Parts: sequence; structure tokens; C-alpha cells
Amino acid sequence: MDSGIIIVLILGASSVVSSFFFGFIPNTKREAQHKQEQLLLAELSSYRTALETKNNQLLLLSKQIISYYNLESILLDELAKNGINRTTLQKKYRKKIREAGLSKITVTDSDAEKILLTII
Repeated sequence: MDSGIIIVLILGASSVVSSFFFGFIPNTKREAQHKQEQLLLAELSSYRTALETKNNQLLLLSKQIISYYNLESILLDELAKNGINRTTLQKKYRKKIREAGLSKITVTDSDAEKILLTII
């Protein structure tokens, strides 16, 4: 009987040990997967914040472009009151901008408004 009791104790102990390991190993895999998911979610949140910041900056720049076109229009109208053609003035001052090494104006106010509408 002593050997039977020893066999039962060994089987019982091995059952406890195996259930511990088979329960523990998948748990650690789930925990590692959960940590990885949390890191990915944090990174995704960071990208989203950066994208929202860039979107807000683009929105601001689009509004600024429209404002500068409106300002240019108002100033050209005022200067044209002195008898000089509005289109001639516009070409003259845009040429001076290019000669100063600044960027050539390629986006129109309507283009800027279209961009602005796609952002909003």
C-alpha cells in the first residue's frame, strides 16, 4: 500500500504542477499580448494627436492664404484709384516678389478655399 500511496501522491503532485504551468504559460502570453496592444494603442494615440495638430496648422495656413489674397485685392483696389490698372499693379508687385527670391504665388484664393473645405 505504501507504493500505491506514493504513486497517487506523485500523480497528484504532477497534476497540480502541470495545471499550474499550463494555466500560467498561456496567462503570461495573454499578458504580453495585452501589454503590446496597450503600447500600440498609445502609439496610435500619439500619431492621432500629431495628425490633429498638423491638421489645425494646415487649417490656419489656408485661412491665412485667403486673408492675404483678400488683403492684396483691397490694396490693389486702393492703388488702382490713382489711375493705374489693377492687373498691371498685380503683375508688377508679384514680379517684385519673385525677384526678391520669395515663392511664386501659385495657389489661388479659390484653391485655398477648396483645401479649407476638405479639411473642415
